[in-house]
Amino acid sequence: MKAFIKTLLAAAVVLCLSACQKPDSQVGILSFSVDKALNSVLGYDVKGIVDETSKTITLTIPSTAIDASLIPTFTTTEYDEVSISGTVLSSGVTAVKLSNGAKVSVDDNVSDLSTSYTLVVLNNDEMAELLSMEFKAVDNELLSKDVAAEKIEKEMIVRVPEKAFMQELVMTVSAGLNDGIKVNGEAVESGSSIKVDCSFPIDIIVTDEIAKTSASYVVKVGKILSLKMTKLADYAEDGCSNTDYPTMAVSPSDGLPYIAYSRKRIDPKDSYAQVSVVKWNGSSFEPVGPLGFTGSGSDKAANKPVMTFDKNGTPCVAFIDGKNNTSAALMKFDSGTWSYVGETATGIKLSSSYEAGIVFDPTNNTPYIFAQGAGSGKTDPIYRTMHVDFYSGNWNSMTMPDAPVVNSTDGVFMRTRSVIIGEEAYTLAVFNGNSNGGYYIFKLENGGWKLLGRNFLGKQHYTSISLGKDAEGKLYAMAAVNNEGTYEVKLYSVDKSNGTMSDMASSICSISDRTYAYQDFSISPVDGKIVTVYKNVETDSTSPENNTPRFRFIDPETGDWTSAVKVSDEIVNSQIYVRHSTDGKCYACFLDKTSGRIVLYSIGLEDDILPE
Repeated sequence: MKAFIKTLLAAAVVLCLSACQKPDSQVGILSFSVDKALNSVLGYDVKGIVDETSKTITLTIPSTAIDASLIPTFTTTEYDEVSISGTVLSSGVTAVKLSNGAKVSVDDNVSDLSTSYTLVVLNNDEMAELLSMEFKAVDNELLSKDVAAEKIEKEMIVRVPEKAFMQELVMTVSAGLNDGIKVNGEAVESGSSIKVDCSFPIDIIVTDEIAKTSASYVVKVGKILSLKMTKLADYAEDGCSNTDYPTMAVSPSDGLPYIAYSRKRIDPKDSYAQVSVVKWNGSSFEPVGPLGFTGSGSDKAANKPVMTFDKNGTPCVAFIDGKNNTSAALMKFDSGTWSYVGETATGIKLSSSYEAGIVFDPTNNTPYIFAQGAGSGKTDPIYRTMHVDFYSGNWNSMTMPDAPVVNSTDGVFMRTRSVIIGEEAYTLAVFNGNSNGGYYIFKLENGGWKLLGRNFLGKQHYTSISLGKDAEGKLYAMAAVNNEGTYEVKLYSVDKSNGTMSDMASSICSISDRTYAYQDFSISPVDGKIVTVYKNVETDSTSPENNTPRFRFIDPETGDWTSAVKVSDEIVNSQIYVRHSTDGKCYACFLDKTSGRIVLYSIGLEDDILPE
């Protein structure tokens, strides 16, 4: 009986208390947070944003705690009960998974009022990071395309064209999640732009507003560096005169330029020129073996030596040998001495008017020497043909297959240039004639030569031709093509399947039939930059600018040659050679008529200037 009375009294108390509570006519969450003090996985307090209009509670939770059960702390209107996914929460006590999209139910215990919110859970990376910075062409009239740093780093260099260098530009920046950005102290919304003075370093500070972390960046805007030619040295052999016809090749072994040339000794006086080879060691010229190694005194001349390297990187010189009936000869440098390959070549008489061309078969190292046939005169079948000597244990000779049928007045062979691409060898040959003249592309295939194509048939300029390749194995040629009596010197891409030559850029210069054209080009195997050095040609032959060297390169923005730059007052007196090493260093070489000395230049980037 006593127990029953106690139960009735308790129920009466509850009813009385409920009846005595005055409803507040409100239901809802006033605040919602997840505090670091109650949640060890947090590195900072997470304050929720309660939006009564959208009925959402937004929480930005660190990525390290996004999947953890967390203890929220919250306040509500009076008498409200809060639950998530059916779990009734006690503020600061109950742990629960706070999932994006979960419903937060709120029920008023003294009325029929209820409401709910949707959790919006955002992931914070806790990192302050700059995601991108760029100068967009659409915002900057001084730019033709968007410009940005190669990658985001603490210190960045961005390069712009010279006209935009040290100017005011508009920069666009973006940062990571919940990050604020200041550029030179001025707040910028992520994804927005700001004008900056590029005469000074640009300071960027990114702050994670929630994690309270920050990161600093510095941007320096430099100009796109141009290429320039720098003279390294000039050279003439002591005690010698009549330095002539320097040809240059870069060693595949040490990356240094080797130069072969002919000269005569003064005392004792040589009747005929002989060949010497020197190399640039990085600070000075040094001889490669004995100088004048083709003979001395009254020995017959060694004409127009051509410097090259065989498959194994051995230095080699091909020339027209006056000691052997003016026939082709090849010498190799081995163990400190120069020696003939196969003693002497075939003995067939060749013309010494033009230099011999040479290329080694990349598969078996067989040398092929190209030269203009002379024979016994105009009635000889080899007269002015494209004659080929090749060595495979002994010397043999042939006329180049599919070369033009020639005679003394039409289709006369002049000179070649060759290049090796992988295990293939290609040769560009020029013939001067009214119908059979033109530029011919040959390919060495299975030990035999194959004509790929004939280009610009008719009388063509033959003084200087060039052949080269890029790092991808594409083939290029430079030649002076007849255009109604004016010869436009251009760079051409060569289709390796059919030998077709297609012009790539505008003419580097125009020449007349009576003016010697000297030019060469090379392509960097590292960055693909295409450079050319050529002899300037003026209409007025008495002009002091006539025959001086000029330099250009292909502008990557326009795809055309940059404006010509005069290199020096030196007078180009022979073939120009431009060559890259495998690591991207570039050299140019020619003979200066005024001094009679060989000059060597390097081609590289101009000095860098950055804002400080």
